[in-house]
Amino acid sequence: MHEIIPIERTEIIDPNDAPASFRRRIAELLGAHGESQVYVEHRATKMPYVEYLAVILWELIAEGKSAFADGTVLKIDTIDEWLPIVKYVATHLDGPARAIEGPTANFFKVYIGVDTDKI
Repeated sequence: MHEIIPIERTEIIDPNDAPASFRRRIAELLGAHGESQVYVEHRATKMPYVEYLAVILWELIAEGKSAFADGTVLKIDTIDEWLPIVKYVATHLDGPARAIEGPTANFFKVYIGVDTDKI
């Protein structure tokens, strides 16, 4: 079983205000435990937690539902539930969005029903 680490502080820590060493420690713990195996009942197999997290995220994006390891189904019903998951996955695949250099969004103009000879 996993070791329970006692919390030394009693106040709630806002991750944005926490020291970098604290944030790094959380990342290290998540990484270490992410390699532990979980038995996925509905797949009748074991896999690392980190791999199963990826499966859950992709199923939610592609199918709108996924099952936890114990078989409990999580279903998303609206775009407001779906879009943050897509953004999260996209950010972690490609990194955060970067500013586009060069032409602005108005660079291309679309003319519908206009005689192109008069443009």
